[in-house]
Amino acid sequence: HQWAVQHQDRTEDQRPNLTQVSKRAAEAVPHNIPGRGLDAISAKHIMIGAPRLDDTEVVDDAGLAVAIEQLRQRFEDQQARTVRVLPTRLEAAALRMPERWGGSRWSVPVGMYEKDLSTAMVDFMAERHLNIFGAKNCGKPICWLR
Repeated sequence: HQWAVQHQDRTEDQRPNLTQVSKRAAEAVPHNIPGRGLDAISAKHIMIGAPRLDDTEVVDDAGLAVAIEQLRQRFEDQQARTVRVLPTRLEAAALRMPERWGGSRWSVPVGMYEKDLSTAMVDFMAERHLNIFGAKNCGKPICWLR
């Protein structure tokens, strides 16, 4: 029993605490070179590059705008898809039954799918249970009363 306590203390003494690890790693990061930093999670040295297409070292919005325009013109035929974003707030009145809904009449629109922003449905004949998760005081108990 005494050995276990001593062994535990010895093991704890050998482990550097998080503050020491971060301090050592932070001291190793060069302070006189722009774009250098420390990853807060892994405590590894990181390098961050500015998106520039010219040899200017100044990082400003004008240079970034020029780089974006040059890349857009160069890859005109390879445009990225527009990023679809879920709304921050979705009113229940905005939810509509899909035109080609194959579920039962006991179906209820409950939100939007992230993939294609279509209406998400719950069919209570197929799925008899529904769990609602959310932060404290966000309206979970009253969400079906509206």
